Amino acid sequence: MPYIERDANNDIVAIYKANPNKESVHRLEEMDAIMHEVLSFLLPETWAVDTGKFLQQTDLSMVRVVEDLVTVLIDKNVLAFTDLPEAAVTKILLRRRLREKMAEIGSIVT
Repeated sequence: MPYIERDANNDIVAIYKANPNKESVHRLEEMDAIMHEVLSFLLPETWAVDTGKFLQQTDLSMVRVVEDLVTVLIDKNVLAFTDLPEAAVTKILLRRRLREKMAEIGSIVT
């Protein structure tokens, strides 16, 4: 279990793979810390600039991952399209149509 070390201001100052078993003036705790604290420690420049924008950018890239995952699960008969809520089916079908149109446009342009 990873451990985090906090300073007197309760900010993360270190992350350890295991308990370092050292006497410290700082507090050690198992890394059940809120993820934004860990990200703030690991990526201070990115995090400090605009957390919302950073999350939005990763959300947008994850949409395609989830869409492709659903397609693979359906193709492998692990998931039936009819198992999905109607709103999800509508969105997936719309995105499929949009991707097909974009592929058509791309083949015309190139």
